[in-house]
Amino acid sequence: MARTSRLPWLRSTRYAVIDIGTNSCLVLIAEARPSSNEYVILEDIPEITQLGKGFYASARLQQDAMDRTLATVERFLAICREEEVDDVVITGTSVLRDAANGSDFIDAAAARLGRDVEVIPGEEEARLSYLAVRRDASLPAAEGDSCVVTDIGGGSTELIIGDDRIRQMASLDLGSVRLTETYVTAEPAPAENLAALRAHLRQAFVGAPRPGADGVLIGVGGTITTLADIAAHQTHPTPPVHGYRLTRDTLRRETARLSSLTRAELEETPGLEARRAGVIVAGAVLTEHVMDHFGRDEIWVSVRGLRYGVLLDRFLEGDEWRMVAR
Repeated sequence: MARTSRLPWLRSTRYAVIDIGTNSCLVLIAEARPSSNEYVILEDIPEITQLGKGFYASARLQQDAMDRTLATVERFLAICREEEVDDVVITGTSVLRDAANGSDFIDAAAARLGRDVEVIPGEEEARLSYLAVRRDASLPAAEGDSCVVTDIGGGSTELIIGDDRIRQMASLDLGSVRLTETYVTAEPAPAENLAALRAHLRQAFVGAPRPGADGVLIGVGGTITTLADIAAHQTHPTPPVHGYRLTRDTLRRETARLSSLTRAELEETPGLEARRAGVIVAGAVLTEHVMDHFGRDEIWVSVRGLRYGVLLDRFLEGDEWRMVAR
C-alpha cells in the first residue's frame, strides 16, 4: 500500500476505529485537520469474518472463528501502522457481549495484538449509531428534524428515535446471524421456517419503541447496505448505496426472491457478497419487519454506522467537524 504523506504544517492527526461485529469486521481510518475543522476518510474497509458463526448453538465462540477474526484485526492494525495512525480504538458488539467465552477472545487479542478490545453495551451501540447518522450532512436527519435510526447487525438490532437528541432507544437480541442459525437453516428457506421467524419477530418487537408519523427512517449495518446493493443492481451495474432509498415494496419483492434461491444462486446474486449469502434471507425478513413496525414505506440507507459514531464520539467532538473528500 502506498503511504499517504502528511504535511507537517497542517498539524493533522490520524485516528482509526476497528469494529468487531458478529458477522463482519471493519476498519475506519480518518485524518483530522483541526485548522479547518475538517476530516478526511483515508480507509474504510469491511471484511466478513463470521465471528458469531456457530455461536448460537452453544453460546460459545468457535476457535476457528476467533482465529479468523484476530487475523483480520491484525491485518487492519498493519494498515493503521502503514497509514501512520496516531490512535486506535477497537470495539466489540453483540456476540462479545453474549459469549460465555468472550473473555477468551479479549485475552487473545491482548496477547496477540497488544491491544484491548472494548465491548460496547447495547444502548451505547445505539447511541453511537444515532450519532453517526445525525452528523452526516448527506442524509436528511442532519437537518435537525426528527428521525428513526435502525442498526441491524449480525447479533443485535438497535432502534433509536430522536431529533436533536435521543428520545427513545432499545437494543434487541435480533440479528441476521442469530436468526439464521435458529430459523433459516436451509436454502431455499422453507415457508414454515419463514412463518416461524416472522412470528418470533412479532413477539420480540412487543414493547419496542414506536415513533410518531414524522421522521425519516434511516438504516445502517451490513444487512441493510447489502439489501440496497442487491436492489440497486437490478437497474445499475455499479450502484451507489449511501443515500439509497429502499422502498417497502422493493424489499418485499427481494425478500421473496432471495428466500426462493439455493445457496449457489444466492452466492451468484449481484450485489450480494458470497460470505453474506447464508444470512441475508433472515436479515431481509428482519428489515422488512422493522419497516412494518415503524410504519415506514422507505428506508434511507447509510454506509456510515457504528465505527463513524465511535470516531466522532472519541476523537472529533462537537458539531463543527465536517467530512470532506480526500
